[in-house]
Amino acid sequence: AMIAVYELQDVRPMVDLYIFSYLRTCAMYDSTIKAMGFDEIRVRYRSQRRSLLREIILNNLVGTAMNEYISSQANQLIPEKDRNEFLGDVFEDLKEMDINRIAGLGITPDQLESWLLLTRR
Repeated sequence: AMIAVYELQDVRPMVDLYIFSYLRTCAMYDSTIKAMGFDEIRVRYRSQRRSLLREIILNNLVGTAMNEYISSQANQLIPEKDRNEFLGDVFEDLKEMDINRIAGLGITPDQLESWLLLTRR
């Protein structure tokens, strides 16, 4: 395709390559979603979950204080029919929390490290 553009001033092979690549990527994404499953609750309440995680880490909540905060926030923010699944997602995120997962939370690596040290006590 690049040779056709440079040597023949013909962009059609480049367009064909782009379309082929785009359609292949779409098919791969569809297959990935089908294999992994779609967690509607995780997507629907993403902003609430991230806010909750941020507050837990920024306020250095651990143990009972953390669990009580999570329960009270979930009761206020999440409809009862979705609450158990939401709580499962929150606790999973907290269990797996590391430096690679802080994007979008609005916290610094140092703030995360401070919280992680408290969780290890």
